[in-house]
Amino acid sequence: MNEGRKGDRIFAIAFLAGLIILYTGLRVAGALCLPAEDPGSPRYVHVSKGASAGEISVRLAQSGVVRNRYWFLLAAKVLGGEKDLKFGDYKLRTGMAPFAVVRKLTTGRAVMRRLTVPEGFTAEQIAQRLERYSLATRDEFVEETGNERLRNALGVRNDTLEGFLFPDTYHISGEESPESLVQMMVHRFEEVHREESLGATAPDEYDLFDIVTIASIVEREALLASEEPRIAGVIYNRLRTNMRLDCDVTIQYALNKYGRRLTYADLAHDTPYNSYIYKGLPPGPICNPGRGALAAALRPEDTEYLYFVSMNNGSHYFSETLEEHNRAVRKYQLGE
Repeated sequence: MNEGRKGDRIFAIAFLAGLIILYTGLRVAGALCLPAEDPGSPRYVHVSKGASAGEISVRLAQSGVVRNRYWFLLAAKVLGGEKDLKFGDYKLRTGMAPFAVVRKLTTGRAVMRRLTVPEGFTAEQIAQRLERYSLATRDEFVEETGNERLRNALGVRNDTLEGFLFPDTYHISGEESPESLVQMMVHRFEEVHREESLGATAPDEYDLFDIVTIASIVEREALLASEEPRIAGVIYNRLRTNMRLDCDVTIQYALNKYGRRLTYADLAHDTPYNSYIYKGLPPGPICNPGRGALAAALRPEDTEYLYFVSMNNGSHYFSETLEEHNRAVRKYQLGE
């Protein structure tokens, strides 16, 4: 009788232990395999090159992608992917199942980051944007813009690749070095220049460095794409007739005052970039021009215009004579 009761107790304990094990197993399986009932918003998670599974688990938990970092570590252990987690930027969602996250990170299906360099940005502005996006430090990028090999290949007469860092939207992994970022932008410039140089009508005495310098002025002067070829034509006409360019934007570059009204002291500032003082082109590009400005410098409008002035509505008034130009200045700038 006692043996029967003892057997019943053993059976009950074993049954209960089995239920506990089964329940625990189901809970663990659910935690590893099932996402949250209502997966939330997207999360972009950066996995650094060489990061350990533990470091990655912390980042995933902090971003809410997994509910518990230890579930992720267990999933990685079970799937044997602890050492196969690949670096990159991943688009995930909050409350994902750890198994699903591990599979995504071991297959390396990372998303590429979008880096947009606006038309007319200077090398300094690009460097600041890269630093803000944690893609490179400002100093590292600026130093790489002095790449001697690339400068020599392009015939750059300055100590920087200003003007040749093509503005575009780039898709990158986020692990690029400052050197590779510079090379990427320069190579894109070379591609666009080859495409746009077909049918070029710019005077033969201007080399690539001159063309890019002119394009950079066009980029900063023109607000309307339709006016870019005409503004380029005016610049060539003034150079041909040995007139000073009289462009505010060249001084703004030297003084780092883009978009700000210049004072009389600024206009008198003695710098080689002061096109009110010195004839000819400035020492080099004043920004990195886009495709439209580069095309305009390669194929300027054939015009007799020598002057233009802003009409304060995004467009310019063009004149052939100084008298007409002065009337336009009085009307549109002085309000007479």
